[in-house]
Amino acid sequence: MKQRKLDVDIQEKIFKAYYGGRTETVKRGYFKDLEYYDFNSLYPSVMINDLPDPSSVQYHKDGDIKHITTREGVSRVTIEHFSDELPLLPFRDERLIFPSGTFTGWYSHVELREAIANGYIIHNVHETISYTRKINLFSDFINTLYSMRTEAKKNNSSEQLIYKLIMNSTYGKFGERYHHQIKYFDLKNDDIKDDEIPEKCDNLILNDDGTGYYTEKKTCESAHVFPIIAVHTTALARIKLWRKARLLDPVYMDTDSIVTSQKLCSSKKLGELDHEHHIDEGIFVRPKLYYFRDGDKDIVKAKGIPHCTKSQFYDILNKRDIYYDKFVKLKEGVKRGLKVNSIIKITKSIDIDDNKRIWSDRFNLSPEKSKPKILGRDKIGIKDKEENRQSIQVQKCVTDSWNYGSKGQSLI
Repeated sequence: MKQRKLDVDIQEKIFKAYYGGRTETVKRGYFKDLEYYDFNSLYPSVMINDLPDPSSVQYHKDGDIKHITTREGVSRVTIEHFSDELPLLPFRDERLIFPSGTFTGWYSHVELREAIANGYIIHNVHETISYTRKINLFSDFINTLYSMRTEAKKNNSSEQLIYKLIMNSTYGKFGERYHHQIKYFDLKNDDIKDDEIPEKCDNLILNDDGTGYYTEKKTCESAHVFPIIAVHTTALARIKLWRKARLLDPVYMDTDSIVTSQKLCSSKKLGELDHEHHIDEGIFVRPKLYYFRDGDKDIVKAKGIPHCTKSQFYDILNKRDIYYDKFVKLKEGVKRGLKVNSIIKITKSIDIDDNKRIWSDRFNLSPEKSKPKILGRDKIGIKDKEENRQSIQVQKCVTDSWNYGSKGQSLI
């Protein structure tokens, strides 16, 4: 595959539409009798669909709603939505949020079509990158590996982890934006001064004899980088999670998992929900910070605290510092003057506030439901809405007749 060379840096623009997984605490507090579900290989399950063909790319300086509704690609749009407690589209604030309101950003066309079909209004299409063809890259690859993983799991073989890693990491390689290049030097022989190195590098390793190396963050310009594939894949995965979650009144979501009070059928099939845990009792605080008990097993998640215990979790809730031991790695030891592989004491304070959604009170154990953040409420005035009424009608007409897949079948 070759990506056509254009005058504009389309790759950089496409990367702006590349968002990660959705992790949100929708309700917080103390709960009983919940169910924890995981999608079976969520990202591989959407990779089996047709994807934009990178060799068919076109750039449109002046965007057009018709390209969004008839082609795959990405567009920079100003869009509005106020009526959903669980909005669809992501937005980069201090963190990745999913707001209501009016905002501008780059989004994949598959996600914008889903948004239009669910009440979003596009006020302006600023730029568009579209693709005239689709291509199926991974269907046979994923189906074969998933079958091999399923068989390995039946035989209790560790090979299943290898198949899992290969499937889940494949799409991301196409979206590799940066890499770290290692550069070696010798102060005695190279034309470089000692005081110049720290200014141009990260992770400096300097030996007593003047030799060493450092790493530089470089834009990845390799031939395998086609970010539209990663953008389209992650968008499909978020849509799949959102479609299911909005029907289940979720307590918590994390990329490919949903916690809800509703009981669902469990399946081992690719892309379907599998029941992972029954939660006898649990406390959900914010993304990546929760505890629950499944029978006699305690499960604790606290981002930034390795192997967090139940006792440490309660310390976090009571705003007490967390203490744990940590091995000193090579680069950290060199940079901080510490003995490599020695054990040091770490003290960490974990914030329990959640700024990804709106909460009416400070955290306590009483169950509370959040609301989405609202952006730019006053950015689109009445006059602007009147001028865009024709565009809105076009969106509705196209949406009414548009299907996700051929013969009306959903892509996800």
